[in-house]
Amino acid sequence: MLKYLNNEGEVAIYDGTNSTLERRLWIQERVSKSDGYHLLFIESICEDERIIERNIIDTKLRSPDYKATSPEEAVADFRARIAMYRKNYEALGEADEIFSYRYPLGESYMDVLSRLEPVIFELERCRTPVVIVAHVEVVRCLYAYFLDLPILDIPKVHAPFNEVIELHTTAYECLETRHVLLAPE
Repeated sequence: MLKYLNNEGEVAIYDGTNSTLERRLWIQERVSKSDGYHLLFIESICEDERIIERNIIDTKLRSPDYKATSPEEAVADFRARIAMYRKNYEALGEADEIFSYRYPLGESYMDVLSRLEPVIFELERCRTPVVIVAHVEVVRCLYAYFLDLPILDIPKVHAPFNEVIELHTTAYECLETRHVLLAPE
């Protein structure tokens, strides 16, 4: 798809099962590495069993995936897929928007995370103390990485402007000490 866009295409539609935030973030990171592309996730939810059944019969039974399968087995397999998707499904919502929203003349959290990857590799190799002075979003991303926080917690990381956060990595954990520079009056 990206090859098509890089050569001649203007719009590409990737029709796949992107039912988890993790999967959508992976796609977003992959696409954001190519300059100039805008990504839009569209969600269509159908709970009407008659429409779902009709869709299975009209499309899935004719799909190359089920070419060598009996209609009964194809329907049963696809119903099992639907059950799995429902179990793991994460709706599009605020979490996606926080990571994908690119501020005017700025970056999205995904942009920051992909830009920080080589920095993190270098920090992991360092054996001497390192002082990082950075924008709050960068501090949040690095903090979340070293404390092994879920990606969705990055925007909620408490990183006040009047504190120095000291992180000390050990073999199995990262120890944190906060130093208040200017106590609130």
